[in-house]
Amino acid sequence: MARNLRKVLAAGTCAATLIISVGALAEGAGAPGAMPPPPSPPFGPLGVLPPPPVGPDLIPALSGPPPRHPDVAPRQGCLNGIAVEAGLHAYMAAKLTLTAAQESLWQRVEAAYKKGADARRQICDRLPATADTPPPTLTAAIGAERDLLTARVAELQEVQPAMSAFYEALSPEQRSVIDPPLPVRR
Repeated sequence: MARNLRKVLAAGTCAATLIISVGALAEGAGAPGAMPPPPSPPFGPLGVLPPPPVGPDLIPALSGPPPRHPDVAPRQGCLNGIAVEAGLHAYMAAKLTLTAAQESLWQRVEAAYKKGADARRQICDRLPATADTPPPTLTAAIGAERDLLTARVAELQEVQPAMSAFYEALSPEQRSVIDPPLPVRR
């Protein structure tokens, strides 16, 4: 068994070395039919996405608070994240075309989300109100993030039973609207 494993590993190593060597030769020689190098990603350095555009008519479709943008105060960025989530909840309710029974269950879900959002708003209100405020110290930033995450966990614990009851009342077609898509396997 160990000998077979060694043979498989050796064959795999040889194949990988051959593929890498042929690719390097083809790329270096500019051989016809050689694959061009992949295009550079639309990301900034180190694969970090640039901050989303900000403006009165542009709402970033993000889950959670958006990244800090130099022109947006931390407090406003935190509150924008809560507002985006509220918009996504309204969109989901409208997209589902709820029955009267489902609507009452949805109201319980929304009440739980609102309670959690109110707790997070109180934490957002403690953040700097202007964009030109220097960033907080590392320990202050960690404390603020911990407070937001603690509030978020409490919110999810409140939402879970209401969302479970709501989900059970949905038809299979409605569930397909809100269920996450299956991952794409390549």
